[in-house]
Amino acid sequence: MLFKFNNYKQNITPDIPVDEELFCPFYFRCNSQCLRQSYLYDYGIAGTLMISSLLFSSYYIIRHMQYYTNPHFQSKIIVILLMAPFYAVVSVLSITFPHGEMYLTLVRDVYEAFLLFTFFYLIFSYLAYDEETEVIIDERLYTVMCQHEKEICHMWPVNKCIKPYKLTSNAKAKYFTYRCKKYVLQFFVLKPSCSIILLVLTIFINEDTKIIVIYFKLFILLNQQLKECYSLYYLVLFYYSLKKPLSPYNPLLKFLTIKITLFFTFWQSLVLGIIKNPLLNCFDKNSYFYSEHRIISGIENTLVCLEMVLMSIAGGIAYSYKPFMVGMIKQGNIIDVFKENITTFKKDYRLIKPKKFGFKGNYKQVDYIPKYRQSIEQEIEIQIYSSEKDLTKSLLQSYV
Repeated sequence: MLFKFNNYKQNITPDIPVDEELFCPFYFRCNSQCLRQSYLYDYGIAGTLMISSLLFSSYYIIRHMQYYTNPHFQSKIIVILLMAPFYAVVSVLSITFPHGEMYLTLVRDVYEAFLLFTFFYLIFSYLAYDEETEVIIDERLYTVMCQHEKEICHMWPVNKCIKPYKLTSNAKAKYFTYRCKKYVLQFFVLKPSCSIILLVLTIFINEDTKIIVIYFKLFILLNQQLKECYSLYYLVLFYYSLKKPLSPYNPLLKFLTIKITLFFTFWQSLVLGIIKNPLLNCFDKNSYFYSEHRIISGIENTLVCLEMVLMSIAGGIAYSYKPFMVGMIKQGNIIDVFKENITTFKKDYRLIKPKKFGFKGNYKQVDYIPKYRQSIEQEIEIQIYSSEKDLTKSLLQSYV
Protein backbone atom coordinates (compact mmCIF):
# COMPACT_ATOMS: atom_id res chain seq x y z
CA MET A 1 0.00 0.00 0.00
CA LEU A 2 1.39 3.36 -1.06
CA PHE A 3 1.67 6.03 1.60
CA LYS A 4 0.53 9.55 0.65
CA PHE A 5 3.01 12.01 2.11
CA ASN A 6 1.22 15.09 0.79
CA ASN A 7 -1.63 14.71 3.26
CA TYR A 8 0.67 15.55 6.14
CA LYS A 9 2.94 18.28 4.77
CA GLN A 10 0.78 21.01 6.22
CA ASN A 11 1.01 19.49 9.69
CA ILE A 12 4.80 19.58 9.99
CA THR A 13 5.98 21.17 13.22
CA PRO A 14 9.27 22.92 12.36
CA ASP A 15 12.28 22.64 14.64
CA ILE A 16 10.55 21.75 17.91
CA PRO A 17 13.22 20.95 20.45
CA VAL A 18 12.98 17.46 21.84
CA ASP A 19 12.24 17.51 25.54
CA GLU A 20 13.11 14.15 27.05
CA GLU A 21 11.26 15.04 30.24
CA LEU A 22 7.87 15.21 28.53
CA PHE A 23 5.65 12.58 30.07
CA CYS A 24 4.91 9.57 27.89
CA PRO A 25 2.67 6.76 29.23
CA PHE A 26 4.70 4.14 27.34
CA TYR A 27 8.27 2.89 27.73
CA PHE A 28 9.23 3.78 24.17
CA ARG A 29 9.07 6.77 21.85
CA CYS A 30 8.10 6.58 18.19
CA ASN A 31 10.65 8.25 15.92
CA SER A 32 10.13 9.36 12.32
CA GLN A 33 10.62 5.89 10.81
CA CYS A 34 8.37 4.32 13.43
CA LEU A 35 5.71 6.96 12.77
CA ARG A 36 5.76 6.29 9.05
CA GLN A 37 5.42 2.55 9.61
CA SER A 38 2.61 3.02 12.12
CA TYR A 39 0.50 4.76 9.47
CA LEU A 40 0.92 1.72 7.25
CA TYR A 41 0.28 -0.78 10.04
CA ASP A 42 -2.99 0.73 11.20
CA TYR A 43 -4.34 0.38 7.65
CA GLY A 44 -3.51 -3.32 7.75
CA ILE A 45 -4.68 -3.93 11.32
CA ALA A 46 -7.93 -1.97 10.97
CA GLY A 47 -8.60 -3.50 7.55
CA THR A 48 -8.09 -7.04 8.84
CA LEU A 49 -10.39 -6.40 11.80
CA MET A 50 -13.00 -4.87 9.50
CA ILE A 51 -12.97 -7.94 7.24
CA SER A 52 -13.31 -10.20 10.29
CA SER A 53 -16.31 -8.20 11.47
CA LEU A 54 -17.86 -8.35 8.00
CA LEU A 55 -17.42 -12.12 7.83
CA PHE A 56 -18.97 -12.80 11.23
CA SER A 57 -21.91 -10.44 10.70
CA SER A 58 -22.50 -11.56 7.11
CA TYR A 59 -22.80 -15.17 8.26
CA TYR A 60 -25.51 -14.34 10.80
CA ILE A 61 -27.35 -12.01 8.41
CA ILE A 62 -27.35 -14.59 5.61
CA ARG A 63 -28.68 -17.23 7.99
CA HIS A 64 -31.52 -14.92 8.98
CA MET A 65 -32.34 -14.35 5.31
CA GLN A 66 -32.30 -18.08 4.65
CA TYR A 67 -34.89 -18.55 7.40
CA TYR A 68 -36.88 -15.35 6.87
CA THR A 69 -39.99 -16.76 8.54
CA ASN A 70 -40.93 -13.69 10.58
CA PRO A 71 -40.18 -10.48 8.63
CA HIS A 72 -41.51 -8.19 11.37
CA PHE A 73 -38.84 -9.27 13.86
CA GLN A 74 -36.03 -10.32 11.55
CA SER A 75 -36.02 -7.07 9.58
CA LYS A 76 -35.19 -5.24 12.84
CA ILE A 77 -32.64 -7.85 13.86
CA ILE A 78 -30.79 -7.58 10.54
CA VAL A 79 -30.53 -3.79 10.94
CA ILE A 80 -29.00 -4.34 14.39
CA LEU A 81 -26.59 -7.00 13.08
CA LEU A 82 -25.37 -4.50 10.48
CA MET A 83 -24.15 -2.31 13.34
CA ALA A 84 -20.72 -3.92 13.78
CA PRO A 85 -19.60 -4.03 10.12
CA PHE A 86 -21.03 -0.55 9.52
CA TYR A 87 -19.00 0.97 12.35
CA ALA A 88 -15.91 -0.94 11.20
CA VAL A 89 -16.23 0.21 7.58
CA VAL A 90 -16.72 3.84 8.66
CA SER A 91 -13.64 3.61 10.88
CA VAL A 92 -11.43 2.23 8.10
CA LEU A 93 -12.69 4.89 5.68
CA SER A 94 -11.93 7.55 8.32
CA ILE A 95 -8.33 6.30 8.47
CA THR A 96 -8.05 6.14 4.68
CA PHE A 97 -9.63 9.56 4.07
CA PRO A 98 -8.82 11.66 7.16
CA HIS A 99 -10.15 14.86 5.59
CA GLY A 100 -13.54 13.24 5.05
CA GLU A 101 -13.90 11.89 8.57
CA MET A 102 -16.47 14.51 9.62
CA TYR A 103 -18.75 13.52 6.72
CA LEU A 104 -18.43 9.85 7.63
CA THR A 105 -19.25 10.69 11.24
CA LEU A 106 -22.49 12.30 10.07
CA VAL A 107 -23.48 9.11 8.23
CA ARG A 108 -22.66 7.06 11.33
CA ASP A 109 -24.77 9.35 13.53
CA VAL A 110 -27.81 8.90 11.28
CA TYR A 111 -27.48 5.12 11.44
CA GLU A 112 -26.86 5.22 15.19
CA ALA A 113 -30.09 7.14 15.77
CA PHE A 114 -32.09 4.76 13.58
CA LEU A 115 -30.46 1.81 15.36
CA LEU A 116 -31.69 3.00 18.75
CA PHE A 117 -35.26 3.35 17.50
CA THR A 118 -35.10 -0.07 15.82
CA PHE A 119 -34.03 -1.74 19.05
CA PHE A 120 -36.80 0.01 20.99
CA TYR A 121 -39.42 -1.12 18.49
CA LEU A 122 -38.09 -4.68 18.54
CA ILE A 123 -38.49 -4.86 22.33
CA PHE A 124 -41.96 -3.32 22.00
CA SER A 125 -42.96 -5.87 19.35
CA TYR A 126 -41.93 -8.90 21.38
CA LEU A 127 -44.95 -8.35 23.63
CA ALA A 128 -47.32 -6.41 21.36
CA TYR A 129 -47.08 -8.44 18.14
CA ASP A 130 -49.89 -10.90 17.42
CA GLU A 131 -48.57 -13.74 15.26
CA GLU A 132 -51.99 -14.92 14.07
CA THR A 133 -53.16 -11.55 12.76
CA GLU A 134 -49.59 -10.27 12.14
CA VAL A 135 -50.39 -6.87 13.61
CA ILE A 136 -49.18 -4.86 16.60
CA ILE A 137 -51.74 -4.72 19.43
CA ASP A 138 -50.48 -2.01 21.78
CA GLU A 139 -52.93 -2.91 24.55
CA ARG A 140 -51.25 -6.29 24.98
CA LEU A 141 -48.05 -4.58 26.08
CA TYR A 142 -49.84 -2.17 28.43
CA THR A 143 -51.72 -5.03 30.08
CA VAL A 144 -48.55 -7.09 30.56
CA MET A 145 -46.69 -4.07 31.90
CA CYS A 146 -49.36 -3.40 34.55
CA GLN A 147 -49.41 -7.06 35.57
CA HIS A 148 -45.68 -7.21 36.33
CA GLU A 149 -44.85 -3.71 37.58
CA LYS A 150 -46.95 -1.32 39.65
CA GLU A 151 -44.48 1.54 39.42
CA ILE A 152 -41.20 2.40 37.74
CA CYS A 153 -38.74 4.29 39.92
CA HIS A 154 -36.14 6.59 38.46
CA MET A 155 -32.47 5.80 38.94
CA TRP A 156 -30.30 7.51 41.50
CA PRO A 157 -29.96 10.48 41.84
CA VAL A 158 -33.02 11.31 39.69
CA ASN A 159 -35.26 9.39 42.11
CA LYS A 160 -34.44 11.96 44.81
CA CYS A 161 -36.28 14.73 42.99
CA ILE A 162 -38.74 13.02 40.60
CA LYS A 163 -41.58 10.73 41.60
CA PRO A 164 -41.86 7.24 40.09
CA TYR A 165 -44.16 6.42 37.19
CA LYS A 166 -47.32 4.66 38.36
CA LEU A 167 -48.52 1.71 36.28
CA THR A 168 -51.87 1.15 37.98
CA SER A 169 -53.88 1.29 34.75
CA ASN A 170 -53.42 0.76 31.04
CA ALA A 171 -53.76 4.50 30.48
CA LYS A 172 -50.75 5.22 32.69
CA ALA A 173 -48.78 2.38 31.11
CA LYS A 174 -49.60 3.87 27.72
CA TYR A 175 -48.37 7.28 28.82
CA PHE A 176 -45.13 5.83 30.20
CA THR A 177 -44.56 3.97 26.93
CA TYR A 178 -45.26 7.17 25.03
CA ARG A 179 -42.63 9.02 27.06
CA CYS A 180 -40.02 6.37 26.31
CA LYS A 181 -40.84 6.26 22.62
CA LYS A 182 -40.92 10.03 22.35
CA TYR A 183 -37.37 10.52 23.61
CA VAL A 184 -36.01 7.72 21.46
CA LEU A 185 -37.64 9.28 18.39
CA GLN A 186 -36.43 12.76 19.32
CA PHE A 187 -32.90 11.39 19.45
CA PHE A 188 -33.41 10.14 15.89
CA VAL A 189 -34.09 13.73 14.80
CA LEU A 190 -31.69 15.67 17.03
CA LYS A 191 -28.58 13.50 16.64
CA PRO A 192 -28.22 13.97 12.85
CA SER A 193 -29.38 17.61 13.09
CA CYS A 194 -26.66 18.47 15.61
CA SER A 195 -24.08 16.64 13.49
CA ILE A 196 -25.07 18.66 10.41
CA ILE A 197 -24.76 21.93 12.36
CA LEU A 198 -21.31 20.90 13.63
CA LEU A 199 -20.28 20.01 10.09
CA VAL A 200 -21.38 23.40 8.74
CA LEU A 201 -19.58 25.23 11.57
CA THR A 202 -16.38 23.29 10.89
CA ILE A 203 -16.49 24.12 7.18
CA PHE A 204 -17.12 27.86 7.56
CA ILE A 205 -14.94 28.60 10.57
CA ASN A 206 -12.45 31.48 10.18
CA GLU A 207 -10.15 33.57 12.34
CA ASP A 208 -12.77 36.26 13.01
CA THR A 209 -15.42 33.87 14.30
CA LYS A 210 -13.16 31.17 15.73
CA ILE A 211 -13.84 31.84 19.43
CA ILE A 212 -17.62 32.14 18.96
CA VAL A 213 -17.77 28.99 16.85
CA ILE A 214 -15.76 27.01 19.40
CA TYR A 215 -18.17 27.89 22.21
CA PHE A 216 -21.16 27.23 19.98
CA LYS A 217 -19.77 23.83 18.98
CA LEU A 218 -19.16 23.00 22.63
CA PHE A 219 -22.77 23.89 23.45
CA ILE A 220 -24.09 21.70 20.61
CA LEU A 221 -21.86 18.78 21.62
CA LEU A 222 -23.03 18.97 25.22
CA ASN A 223 -26.66 19.19 24.11
CA GLN A 224 -26.16 16.25 21.75
CA GLN A 225 -24.64 14.05 24.44
CA LEU A 226 -27.32 15.08 26.93
CA LYS A 227 -30.05 14.03 24.51
CA GLU A 228 -28.27 10.75 23.83
CA CYS A 229 -27.98 10.00 27.54
CA TYR A 230 -31.62 10.96 28.04
CA SER A 231 -32.73 8.61 25.24
CA LEU A 232 -30.68 5.73 26.59
CA TYR A 233 -31.95 6.48 30.09
CA TYR A 234 -35.56 6.09 29.00
CA LEU A 235 -34.63 3.00 27.03
CA VAL A 236 -33.28 1.52 30.28
CA LEU A 237 -36.52 2.43 32.10
CA PHE A 238 -38.57 0.81 29.36
CA TYR A 239 -36.45 -2.33 29.52
CA TYR A 240 -36.77 -2.45 33.31
CA SER A 241 -40.58 -2.18 33.11
CA LEU A 242 -40.71 -5.28 30.89
CA LYS A 243 -37.74 -7.20 32.23
CA LYS A 244 -39.78 -10.12 33.60
CA PRO A 245 -42.11 -10.78 30.64
CA LEU A 246 -39.18 -10.33 28.22
CA SER A 247 -37.01 -12.92 29.99
CA PRO A 248 -37.74 -15.71 27.42
CA TYR A 249 -36.22 -13.49 24.71
CA ASN A 250 -32.89 -13.01 26.53
CA PRO A 251 -33.22 -9.20 26.47
CA LEU A 252 -30.22 -8.37 28.65
CA LEU A 253 -27.62 -9.52 26.12
CA LYS A 254 -29.56 -7.81 23.33
CA PHE A 255 -29.64 -4.59 25.31
CA LEU A 256 -25.95 -4.74 26.27
CA THR A 257 -24.80 -5.14 22.66
CA ILE A 258 -26.51 -1.84 21.82
CA LYS A 259 -25.61 0.06 24.97
CA ILE A 260 -21.96 -1.03 25.07
CA THR A 261 -21.43 -0.07 21.43
CA LEU A 262 -22.97 3.40 21.78
CA PHE A 263 -21.46 4.22 25.15
CA PHE A 264 -18.05 2.65 24.62
CA THR A 265 -17.37 4.56 21.41
CA PHE A 266 -18.33 7.82 23.12
CA TRP A 267 -16.27 7.27 26.28
CA GLN A 268 -13.32 5.99 24.27
CA SER A 269 -13.32 9.22 22.27
CA LEU A 270 -13.59 11.23 25.49
CA VAL A 271 -10.70 9.40 27.20
CA LEU A 272 -8.45 9.80 24.16
CA GLY A 273 -9.24 13.51 24.17
CA ILE A 274 -8.18 13.75 27.82
CA ILE A 275 -4.90 11.83 27.45
CA LYS A 276 -4.14 13.25 24.01
CA ASN A 277 -1.19 15.43 25.04
CA PRO A 278 0.70 12.74 27.03
CA LEU A 279 0.01 10.30 24.21
CA LEU A 280 1.37 12.64 21.54
CA ASN A 281 4.55 13.11 23.61
CA CYS A 282 5.44 9.55 22.62
CA PHE A 283 5.80 10.59 18.97
CA ASP A 284 8.51 12.63 17.30
CA LYS A 285 6.94 16.05 16.73
CA ASN A 286 9.84 17.10 14.48
CA SER A 287 9.04 14.28 12.07
CA TYR A 288 7.96 14.95 8.51
CA PHE A 289 5.11 12.47 9.08
CA TYR A 290 3.83 13.93 12.35
CA SER A 291 0.09 14.73 12.28
CA GLU A 292 -1.80 15.13 15.54
CA HIS A 293 -5.19 14.39 14.00
CA ARG A 294 -3.90 11.39 12.03
CA ILE A 295 -2.32 9.79 15.10
CA ILE A 296 -5.35 10.16 17.38
CA SER A 297 -7.79 9.21 14.63
CA GLY A 298 -5.74 6.12 13.76
CA ILE A 299 -5.66 4.92 17.37
CA GLU A 300 -9.36 5.57 17.96
CA ASN A 301 -10.62 4.00 14.74
CA THR A 302 -8.39 0.95 15.05
CA LEU A 303 -9.75 0.34 18.56
CA VAL A 304 -13.30 0.70 17.21
CA CYS A 305 -12.57 -1.97 14.58
CA LEU A 306 -11.32 -4.32 17.31
CA GLU A 307 -14.44 -3.71 19.39
CA MET A 308 -16.70 -4.35 16.39
CA VAL A 309 -15.23 -7.82 15.89
CA LEU A 310 -16.30 -8.67 19.43
CA MET A 311 -19.69 -6.99 18.94
CA SER A 312 -20.34 -8.91 15.72
CA ILE A 313 -19.86 -12.19 17.59
CA ALA A 314 -21.94 -11.03 20.56
CA GLY A 315 -24.66 -9.77 18.21
CA GLY A 316 -24.85 -13.11 16.43
CA ILE A 317 -25.33 -14.87 19.76
CA ALA A 318 -27.84 -12.36 21.14
CA TYR A 319 -29.89 -12.20 17.94
CA SER A 320 -29.68 -15.82 16.90
CA TYR A 321 -31.41 -17.09 13.77
CA LYS A 322 -32.21 -20.49 15.35
CA PRO A 323 -35.58 -19.50 16.91
CA PHE A 324 -36.81 -18.69 13.38
CA MET A 325 -35.98 -22.11 11.92
CA VAL A 326 -39.62 -23.16 12.28
CA GLY A 327 -42.70 -23.11 10.10
CA MET A 328 -42.65 -22.61 6.35
CA ILE A 329 -39.11 -21.74 5.26
CA LYS A 330 -38.85 -18.74 2.97
CA GLN A 331 -35.95 -16.57 1.95
CA GLY A 332 -35.67 -12.81 2.13
CA ASN A 333 -33.38 -10.13 0.73
CA ILE A 334 -32.08 -6.74 1.75
CA ILE A 335 -34.89 -4.96 -0.16
CA ASP A 336 -37.51 -6.76 1.94
CA VAL A 337 -35.66 -5.70 5.09
CA PHE A 338 -35.52 -2.09 3.93
CA LYS A 339 -39.23 -1.95 3.03
CA GLU A 340 -40.33 -3.49 6.33
CA ASN A 341 -38.31 -1.02 8.40
CA ILE A 342 -39.49 2.00 6.41
CA THR A 343 -43.10 0.89 6.90
CA THR A 344 -42.51 0.55 10.64
CA PHE A 345 -40.95 3.98 10.94
CA LYS A 346 -43.69 5.71 8.92
CA LYS A 347 -46.28 4.26 11.27
CA ASP A 348 -44.65 5.33 14.53
CA TYR A 349 -42.83 8.54 13.67
CA ARG A 350 -46.09 10.48 14.18
CA LEU A 351 -46.09 9.42 17.84
CA ILE A 352 -43.52 12.09 18.61
CA LYS A 353 -46.47 14.47 19.10
CA PRO A 354 -48.75 13.90 22.12
CA LYS A 355 -51.96 14.78 20.28
CA LYS A 356 -51.19 12.11 17.70
CA PHE A 357 -50.92 9.50 20.43
CA GLY A 358 -54.48 9.93 21.65
CA PHE A 359 -53.94 12.20 24.67
CA LYS A 360 -56.96 14.46 24.78
CA GLY A 361 -59.47 15.86 27.24
CA ASN A 362 -61.64 12.77 27.56
CA TYR A 363 -59.80 9.49 27.44
CA LYS A 364 -61.10 5.95 27.17
CA GLN A 365 -58.93 3.11 28.36
CA VAL A 366 -58.64 0.17 26.00
CA ASP A 367 -58.17 -3.22 27.63
CA TYR A 368 -56.94 -6.18 25.64
CA ILE A 369 -58.62 -9.51 26.44
CA PRO A 370 -56.17 -12.30 25.47
CA LYS A 371 -58.82 -15.01 25.66
CA TYR A 372 -60.97 -13.44 22.94
CA ARG A 373 -58.16 -11.59 21.11
CA GLN A 374 -60.08 -8.35 21.15
CA SER A 375 -59.94 -4.91 22.76
CA ILE A 376 -62.71 -3.51 24.96
CA GLU A 377 -63.13 0.20 25.67
CA GLN A 378 -64.25 1.39 29.07
CA GLU A 379 -64.48 4.76 30.80
CA ILE A 380 -61.85 5.41 33.46
CA GLU A 381 -61.46 8.08 36.09
CA ILE A 382 -58.09 9.44 34.96
CA GLN A 383 -58.37 12.53 32.79
CA ILE A 384 -55.55 13.61 30.53
CA TYR A 385 -55.78 17.26 29.59
CA SER A 386 -55.16 18.60 26.11
CA SER A 387 -52.20 20.80 25.26
CA GLU A 388 -54.44 23.85 24.87
CA LYS A 389 -55.59 23.61 28.51
CA ASP A 390 -52.59 22.64 30.54
CA LEU A 391 -49.98 20.36 28.98
CA THR A 392 -47.76 20.39 32.06
CA LYS A 393 -50.62 19.23 34.25
CA SER A 394 -51.48 16.45 31.84
CA LEU A 395 -47.91 15.16 31.83
CA LEU A 396 -47.96 14.91 35.62
CA GLN A 397 -51.06 12.69 35.62
CA SER A 398 -48.98 9.52 35.25
CA TYR A 399 -47.18 10.17 38.54
CA VAL A 400 -50.42 10.21 40.58
